Amino acid sequence: MTILLSNYQPAKFDTLVFNKVFYDLIKNSTQLDIAIGYISEKSLDHLADLIHKKGHPYCNLIIGMHYFEKFTYAQYVAAKEMDKFLSENNLGGVKLVTSFPYHGKVYSFKSINGEVKSIVGSSNLNNILPHKPTRQYELDILIDNQDLNNDLAGFIKRLSDISPSISSENLIIDSFKTTNNLMEGLADVKVVESEEYIASFKKGLNLEKTIHLPIKGYETAPQSNINAYFGKGRENKTTQIIRRRSWYEVELIVPKKITDLSWYPKVGYPKTESVITVLTDDGFQFKCKISGTNSKNFRSVGDLKILGKWLKGRLENAGVLMVDQKVTESVLKQYGRDYIEMIPTDDPDQWFLDFSRDGEGKNNAF
Repeated sequence: MTILLSNYQPAKFDTLVFNKVFYDLIKNSTQLDIAIGYISEKSLDHLADLIHKKGHPYCNLIIGMHYFEKFTYAQYVAAKEMDKFLSENNLGGVKLVTSFPYHGKVYSFKSINGEVKSIVGSSNLNNILPHKPTRQYELDILIDNQDLNNDLAGFIKRLSDISPSISSENLIIDSFKTTNNLMEGLADVKVVESEEYIASFKKGLNLEKTIHLPIKGYETAPQSNINAYFGKGRENKTTQIIRRRSWYEVELIVPKKITDLSWYPKVGYPKTESVITVLTDDGFQFKCKISGTNSKNFRSVGDLKILGKWLKGRLENAGVLMVDQKVTESVLKQYGRDYIEMIPTDDPDQWFLDFSRDGEGKNNAF
């Protein structure tokens, strides 16, 4: 057995660290069984990336605490997406412990020759991230004793047998942590709280040049725009493994009658990168990119999920949309709006985006 430590100063030792051992073991594994207390959106996305790129291992993921302590909506969506990715490619699945709160952390790796190794300790799934979100000090043990590893594998199998799939029709998850905001904590999103900044920004708005960016429902855009999730997934050409697009991935296709407007930010204008900064009616600031033929593509910079979380998050918070549900004209009608108001300012690089319902939006310009 080998001790694994986080090795932060001033408690730094000459030992291995969890994520290095995890990556070394997963490389040669045909099966990975994880029984964990908590997950995060980022850790699931990273694990899916690893499996998508390598085409292995088969992954059985069991989540122990969120049924009792609730998911954030983003965590729930990520877990459902992970289950779909694994099950659609015959690579495993995601289960949820519902019999009792399970707080353990066990990672079991089975190699092609049948050898099993395990990691047991304090590391939740976030610890597989190359850049961990916190400097919490963790202690784990790498176990190479086969009898003990077989016992751990048996425990995980038993836990899996009594736990339903997160996608089971009989498993009802309809209550989430209300403190979560999908936009908060994203690296490329700024939460704007300065009243002076907001007031200054609003003074520069040119309301006469307000643009209505249409949000096309499933009836007219079934696999693109706000419904890109239902489009063709991304295929790894080497392994032929297909990974669905993220639920929050959105890229709007803007009609030519709008992109032809002289003040609409076109490709190459005002900068060659065609990047603008937007301030939203609910107080978030991020960058968007205009690209494509006739400047028709409108998306968030760096991560398509930023714009998608802003839009779909509003629909979800309003109670008119759930994960896996198509954004139809009816959904948009229930919300009360099927367009984004895009308002220019005196600065061609700065725009205001409004997707509020009546009376919603703490920083609404109107």
